[in-house]
Amino acid sequence: MDKSKFHPIVVCPAYGSLSEAIQKMGIEVIVIKMETLHKINPFHFFSSVWQMRRFIKAGHIDLVHSNGSRATLYGGLAAKFAKVPAIWHVRVIESVGWYDKFLASLFAKLIAVSQAVKKRFDWLLQNKPEKVTVIYNGVDLEEFNPHISGAGIRQRYSLSPKTQVVGIVGNLIPWKGQEYFIRAARIIDERITDVKFLVVGDGECRRKLEDLTKELGLEEKIIFTGARGDIPEVMAAMDIIVHSSISPEPFARVIIEALASSKPLVAINSGGVPEIGEDYKELRLVPPRNEVAMAEAVICLLQDKEKAIKMGRRGRRRVENWFDIKANARQTEQVYRELLEKKT
Repeated sequence: MDKSKFHPIVVCPAYGSLSEAIQKMGIEVIVIKMETLHKINPFHFFSSVWQMRRFIKAGHIDLVHSNGSRATLYGGLAAKFAKVPAIWHVRVIESVGWYDKFLASLFAKLIAVSQAVKKRFDWLLQNKPEKVTVIYNGVDLEEFNPHISGAGIRQRYSLSPKTQVVGIVGNLIPWKGQEYFIRAARIIDERITDVKFLVVGDGECRRKLEDLTKELGLEEKIIFTGARGDIPEVMAAMDIIVHSSISPEPFARVIIEALASSKPLVAINSGGVPEIGEDYKELRLVPPRNEVAMAEAVICLLQDKEKAIKMGRRGRRRVENWFDIKANARQTEQVYRELLEKKT
C-alpha cells in the first residue's frame, strides 16, 4: 500500500509468526483476544468487541478491513459500534445461510477473492450489486519468478539433475486431497522412469498419507519435506506442480505462485480455479477426486517437455497480467478511497 496515503495498523488475536512478520515490516500490531466462534464466551466476546471499539475511537481509525471468519464478526461489530465503514474480505466459498446476511449487514463493502466466491452472495447482488466486488489474490512477482534456483533443494533431497520431480504444496489437511496425488504418483511411476515426488507441507493428515505411501510401495519415490519457509526455491526444484483439492477452492494462491515461477501446472477444475488460467494453455484442469485423470495430465507434460515449457511461460504472463500483488494493492486502495469519500 501507498504509506503516504494509508497508515495500516493490524489487530491480531495473539502474538505469533504472523505478528512478528508484520512488525518486521514496520507495521504496528495490536493484540486483542478473539475466541474461536464455536466455543465463544459471551462476556469475553463483548469485552473484546468493546476493547476493539475503544481502540478504533481512540486511534481515530477511519476504516476497518477484516480478514477471516473470526475477525469478521469481531471487527464488523466493533466498526458498527464505532460508526466507521468496514470491509469484509471474503476468502471462503461456502455460504453459512442467515449468518452471511447478518455479517453482510455490518459491512459497507465485501471483497470476494474470485467470481466463484462472489456467487455466495447472489441474494445480495439482486438488490445491491455494488456492495460486492472481486479483487483477485496477488503474488509478488519478484519473490516467485522463473530465475530462482532449485539446485539447493534438489541437493538437500538427493535429487539428481536428470530426475524429473513432481510436487504438491499445501497444508496436509483432508480437503487438500493429497491422497489423490499419492495415488496418481503410483500410476505415473509405472510409466515414467526416474521420477520422484515431493509432498511439501505438514498437518493432521501426514501420518495417514505416509501410511498410504507405504501401502502403495512408494517409500523410495515420495519425499515428505514437512513445512518449509523457502517455497519459491522448493517450487524451482520441481518440473511439474499439482493442485489436488477435493472441495471447491475459493481461489488457491499456490496456483498463482506456481504459475509465477513459470511451472507447468495440473489443477482441479472447481471453485475459483478455472478463473486463474485457460485450460491447456496456462494450466491443465482435471476433475476432483480423479487420480487417473491427474496422472494422465502429469504424464503428458513429463513426456512433452516443449509443451510443458510453453505452458510455464504462458502461466507467467498470465500472472503478470492478472495477479500481480501491486495490482491487488491498487485495487484495494481504490475501495478504501470510495468508502472514505462517502464517509466525508
